[in-house]
Amino acid sequence: MEKEELYKIRSASGCISAAWNWSCAQLGLIFRRTWLPVTLFALFAAIGRVLCYEQSQTYSCLTLLSVGMILCALALFVSCAWALSRLFQAMNGHSLKTNFKRCALALLFTCLLFALIAFAVYGITLLAGCQWWVILLSVFILVVLTLPVHYHHIRYVEDVSLDYFSSAATSIKRAFQNYGRIISTALLSVFILLLITILLATPQILTGLASAASSTGTTAGDPSGMPDTFIWLLGAVTFLSVWVIFYAWQYLSVVNMYLYGSIEELHQERLSTLGNQEQNG
Repeated sequence: MEKEELYKIRSASGCISAAWNWSCAQLGLIFRRTWLPVTLFALFAAIGRVLCYEQSQTYSCLTLLSVGMILCALALFVSCAWALSRLFQAMNGHSLKTNFKRCALALLFTCLLFALIAFAVYGITLLAGCQWWVILLSVFILVVLTLPVHYHHIRYVEDVSLDYFSSAATSIKRAFQNYGRIISTALLSVFILLLITILLATPQILTGLASAASSTGTTAGDPSGMPDTFIWLLGAVTFLSVWVIFYAWQYLSVVNMYLYGSIEELHQERLSTLGNQEQNG
């Protein structure tokens, strides 16, 4: 990705359009760089889904299945960080080692952030009752409030001179200065991706409903009505769905990169304007 192309002031739709054009033009490069980690991510997701299904049939938490799910979670983290680092390598030209370290750290704090959001929503649910609109509104507000952190992550991955912790305050302050631009870009791009995800995840949803119905029946003492081949169907559907959905959501990283370039260019323009005003004053 050319720096002259990245650092331009763009609107929300401009960032999304530029990301789409770059993704289409570099589709072959993106696939060549990321197919292996994305395939591994989908594979571990399928294994984890199968283990969760088996766990629901055994009614025990202290089993080898639990250990397997923990190992799958770790493998998912590593493969996701690897895939993102390969994608960013195509965009920023940094080495794989540099991108992997920075993507892994940003991904770790993203996971912790979403864990905090989940705990907060759970606490709100206990206080306000299990009303669906309260849950949705709480999730929306909390996610919107944490958007500046995601901007900090993109800036940290792109600018190798930055330290994660010492640069956080500056990044978040700059993000809040451009909060409207960040929110509009996030809402528009995530809305589009959610529609695509719902469509692509339909097989996942159907197999999940079948799995839940089977678990409910076996809990009540009824025999499982699932055929022996269901576990293979569950794994295959999960693998294919996750593989395609992961590539769809990688597009969001490209959008965020163009958003970062737009904000940085806007910041430099503001500094230049202030400098000119001081000279004229």
